[in-house]
Amino acid sequence: MRNKRHGLRAKCFEKCLLNLNGVNYQCVLGNISISGAVVSCEGTVPEVSPGSSCGLHLCSNLAVCPKEYRCQITRVAPSEIGLRFVNMS
Repeated sequence: MRNKRHGLRAKCFEKCLLNLNGVNYQCVLGNISISGAVVSCEGTVPEVSPGSSCGLHLCSNLAVCPKEYRCQITRVAPSEIGLRFVNMS
């Protein structure tokens, strides 16, 4: 699969939360760039498809990092989900 991400990527492997339809799922942030991120989620995540909207919290504790970054799902693989940040202001 060809990578279309813009900007340098930083590997991090930190816990994060992926918000899908109002439900938070524990995930691990595999890497991040100025334009998006790749996450691997633990347990069962509902079926998602490219183009779907979601939110990303950059840690696993909402009291510590309440900011949710709006994203669009760009790709879905068995072990990871690609995200593109939207409305970054």
